[in-house]
Amino acid sequence: IGEIHFQLCNLLYLTMLDLSRNNISGTIPICLTHISFHALQDEGSADLAVSYFLSSYALDEDQDVENAMGFDSYGDIEGVQWKIWVNFTTKSISYDYEGNILQNMSGINLSYNRLVGGIPNEMGNLTNLHSLNLSHNQLTGPIPATFSNMGQLESLDLSYNHLSGSIPIELTEMNALGTFKVGHNNLSGKIPFEAH
Repeated sequence: IGEIHFQLCNLLYLTMLDLSRNNISGTIPICLTHISFHALQDEGSADLAVSYFLSSYALDEDQDVENAMGFDSYGDIEGVQWKIWVNFTTKSISYDYEGNILQNMSGINLSYNRLVGGIPNEMGNLTNLHSLNLSHNQLTGPIPATFSNMGQLESLDLSYNHLSGSIPIELTEMNALGTFKVGHNNLSGKIPFEAH
């Protein structure tokens, strides 16, 4: 499918982004960190045109996201009830959700692609995420210490990459984190723990 197209970053009100298993190459675009990924917890958010971009919708490399999804054809969609089915893994358990999951969950799944380069430090700005899966790529460099800013993150999977360096001690501040996978990388040093 190529690289993650910059126009995806214009969908500022996404709550979940699943582009897993799409043979995506290139780096993780920093512009993804401008998306709120805020769970839709109030009724006023129900009229958002797009809140979930599903990996099963294949785009040609020269298609633009807005036209491919047919946003213009929907017009005013306020009051429409979207029924969505989602398979999402958090805390090592894969769940099938149906209905209004977007009110309670937010996440990014870019696993099983061919992403390269470092993980942008700016990803730590995604403070509303509940789950982040970057596993099974070719990512290099250190684990960003800025991940400690993601206080709502419950599941972080960075396994099966080429990450190096030590696990930042700042990650011990992530109190909601229930799953932390970093196996099959080139990490060194001891696993940090918070002294009480």
